[in-house]
Amino acid sequence: QKGWVRREAEGRAYRYEAVSTRAAYSAALMNEAWSTSDNPAAALVAFFGMMAPEQRRSLRDALRMAQVDGQAEAKEK
Repeated sequence: QKGWVRREAEGRAYRYEAVSTRAAYSAALMNEAWSTSDNPAAALVAFFGMMAPEQRRSLRDALRMAQVDGQAEAKEK
């Protein structure tokens, strides 16, 4: 019902298969929590404060990759 798994009849039983990756599922949960907050900026600051140093490094790397992708898309337009 929620769209996270697909089921396929196999005899008298069903075979279930994930529709998305764990990373995509986690991203969707974070996006939902952030977008429903009455103060998204404060929610992000609190979330970043909970992160371990390694997680913050991963976040910085991801932001750099997103910026490079965004710059490449802008050049294509």
